Amino acid sequence: MFMVSTPASASVVCDTYTYSRDDDSAFAANLPFSLSLGSTEHSNVFVSTNGTLTFGVADGTYGSYPQTPSVSVAGYDWVTWGDGAYLSFGSTENTFCAEWSVRPYPQSTGELTQIRLVINRASDGGWHGEVVTFGWLPADLRRGIRYERGADVVPIEAAFDVNGGIPIEVPPAPVPSSFTEPPVVPEPVPSVVPSLDPEPTPIPEPTQSESPSPEPTIEPSPTPITVPEITQTPEPTPSPSQLDVVPVPEVPVPSESPSESVIEPPAPIEEPTVEPEPEVTTEPVQEVVQESVQEVIDNAMSDGVLTDTERELVADALVEQFLGEAITFEAFAESGLDYEDLPPEQPVMLENGVILTAEVADAIEIFEDTTELLNVIFTDPGKALKAISNIGADMTPESRETSQGVVVSAIIVGQLAQIRRVK
Repeated sequence: MFMVSTPASASVVCDTYTYSRDDDSAFAANLPFSLSLGSTEHSNVFVSTNGTLTFGVADGTYGSYPQTPSVSVAGYDWVTWGDGAYLSFGSTENTFCAEWSVRPYPQSTGELTQIRLVINRASDGGWHGEVVTFGWLPADLRRGIRYERGADVVPIEAAFDVNGGIPIEVPPAPVPSSFTEPPVVPEPVPSVVPSLDPEPTPIPEPTQSESPSPEPTIEPSPTPITVPEITQTPEPTPSPSQLDVVPVPEVPVPSESPSESVIEPPAPIEEPTVEPEPEVTTEPVQEVVQESVQEVIDNAMSDGVLTDTERELVADALVEQFLGEAITFEAFAESGLDYEDLPPEQPVMLENGVILTAEVADAIEIFEDTTELLNVIFTDPGKALKAISNIGADMTPESRETSQGVVVSAIIVGQLAQIRRVK
């Protein structure tokens, strides 16, 4: 059953919790109801300063779509620095609202971009989302829903429905003229299937002709009525069924006593429900995988040196162990691997708890050693560019600015060295 959005006023709360002066942060929002996404029911979500809503796991990703189940409302590297900037959210019995008043990193002054997401949950478990934005938006803004880890992103623009865990884009409700206006919640309602009218539609009383025949003759009425599959001949002798019933298209007309019969509407077809898979089945499998991974690592590290083949075996075992989740810092440190040994998109957790992809973690490692940074700039400019574009992924705002200064200085030194070689 699909949903049709119709505007309806509702009590919506967007400012129960408010946060400011943050960057790449995600805050827990416990809901008074559950939302189905993919094959999982979620009762807790995390609201990120970067314009995303993630389910089950906090995720401060700012440069791409999160790998976790998520709704990218207006995904970008936003900050809540400076006057007027904030992130707030709140909920009622059947609604959830989140608001962002943000600036692009690293600005703390200037024009604010305002974003609002309002979610309304229907009685049948489906839910509807409306997105409203005001102000500047970047060309590479991300809007879409990843309903399961590993699933493709379903693009959205301003409104979507989620039924049976699967999202689809739908037409939006009217856009308010100002961000300060109270939110309007489009209420999800089941689609209406036209029902068959059990009462026959009367035909205007026929006029009698001047024929001496005692039975009435049907003359054309002033407003012609189209009757499917019936061809009238001049001055027919009407039967009772022709006088009392207008045939309904695609529905057989009863042959006996049509004026007293009732056409029963078709019985509703129950839609199958998707039940989430029991979580308990994953525990035994996880234990077996962990044992095999530890065995692979122990065998590979027996001589203290990992060959290329052993690195591949350990990396494959480690990825399989965490099944798409972020590899913990402790597990990665014990494996003896480098970040470049892992698949580029594999999530990894740093020692400070920040989650990055292996490719980004490997790139920003060059900041730990100035000599290595200069060497990479000359030998692998692509890796240096990746590191520069992800400066601050694992840092506080102050550390991020310091690192940017180091990179710029290193690039200037490298350019001066090249100029001297030319001379």
